[in-house]
Amino acid sequence: MKTFKNRQFYVVLDFEATCQDGELMLPQEIIQFPAVLVDGYSFQVVDTFNTFVKPQHSPVLTDFCKTLTGITQEEVDSGVPFSSALAQFQEWLQSHKLFHNFTVVTWGNWDLMCMLPAQCELSKISVPWCLRTWCNLKYVVNRLVGIHPKVTCNDVVTEYFRLPWMGKAHNGLHDSLNVSQLLPFFAGAGQHLPLTHLSNYGRKRWQHIQQTFWSNKKSIL
Repeated sequence: MKTFKNRQFYVVLDFEATCQDGELMLPQEIIQFPAVLVDGYSFQVVDTFNTFVKPQHSPVLTDFCKTLTGITQEEVDSGVPFSSALAQFQEWLQSHKLFHNFTVVTWGNWDLMCMLPAQCELSKISVPWCLRTWCNLKYVVNRLVGIHPKVTCNDVVTEYFRLPWMGKAHNGLHDSLNVSQLLPFFAGAGQHLPLTHLSNYGRKRWQHIQQTFWSNKKSIL
């Protein structure tokens, strides 16, 4: 894993996707595409991006999905195709003149190692170069603070760093805002953040993790 000097801005992402309690939905589809733009010097939120995506293969959300994310059927029904959401996101980046002067940040590798490539494959489009490299802040927190990786983001924010939790957990925009609160602790004062790169090995590893997790959960149920 390479380490690079911090860039001027951070773009925090957290997708939400179709889901069903007790089993892995295949194909799983992104239903919320949010992002939070954070100034790399002041760590203030500059702007937010949020759009809902209309799933093509499972257009009707499960009750579990609606309860977990707080996303309504009406929101996805009025959403846009994923390709349009991605184009809107890229236009949003360009509107802030973000080209190479930003670092994408996620909580875990699922969003960009697993979900985005699968969704792009489903939508028959390429993964944009700007989303092929990111900082997994969960890894940074686990490594530097020694917090177990199974501890939830909510607990890390509220119990370990004593910060207020904003909004609802598992709402992608709210989760992105909460993750952004952790950036000053790990990206301030010239600290370097490790970057993760999209790879075939990483994708296969995530597929195995997902299949194993849901198989074990199903056997318990």
